[in-house]
Parts: sequence; structure tokens; C-alpha cells
Amino acid sequence: MSENCSSCRYWGNEKVDVQSIKWGRCRVGKPETSSRCIDSKRDIWVGSWPWTKEAEWCGEWTQRGPATQVVVGSPVVEN
Repeated sequence: MSENCSSCRYWGNEKVDVQSIKWGRCRVGKPETSSRCIDSKRDIWVGSWPWTKEAEWCGEWTQRGPATQVVVGSPVVEN
């Protein structure tokens, strides 16, 4: 397995294919705040994670773990 964005646990699932290059969002760090304020009265700014190409590498690569299953329902409470 190569250590690139597409195999990293921090790479987002919203992949976009542009001219046969796959892009995704890197969530290894905090979102970057843009210079666009959407509500100055409440000091709300737009933030997002950076887009990266699937073949890029940043040095923070971590292998994806096994998929997890989410079970919806009541938790079991032991007395």
C-alpha cells in the first residue's frame, strides 16, 4: 500500500473527479478559515479542509483502520 492521500485515514470521502484526477478533503489538521465572513454580527466565518489530489503526500499519512459498524438502538445497561 502506498502512503498517499487516497489511502490515508484523514482523507475525506467526498471525492471529486476532475479530468480523471480524484480530489478529496484532507482532515489531518483543523479547517482553514477563509477571508469570507458570513455573519459579522455573530462573527461567523467560513472554514473548510483543504482539497488534495489522491496521489499527493503530506508526511502525516496514517493507515486507514477497518470499517466500523454503527448500530442504532437502545444501549444495553448492566446493573
